[in-house]
Amino acid sequence: MPTSLAGRRTGDVRKRLPLMEHVFCRIVISAPECTVKIESDTERKAGEAAEAILRLSKGRTQAITIEIQCLDGPAGDRILNYLSDLADELERV
Repeated sequence: MPTSLAGRRTGDVRKRLPLMEHVFCRIVISAPECTVKIESDTERKAGEAAEAILRLSKGRTQAITIEIQCLDGPAGDRILNYLSDLADELERV
């Protein structure tokens, strides 16, 4: 289920994925103008890629939603919390 990055988080990031072995985490970021799908083999790479996309929407993060599917539930939670905090920060700038 998509999750708004503006601090309104819903859904279950612990959902197990039917992914190939090398895809640890999948993040889908949707904005009015585009949708970006990130697949990564590590938590760090997924978070960094998603951060780069969010920074492109500086000041317009209220309209962005994110969906995170991760093989490791706590890792998905960490990514979601980090991206939510970052989106709030970018909205204030």
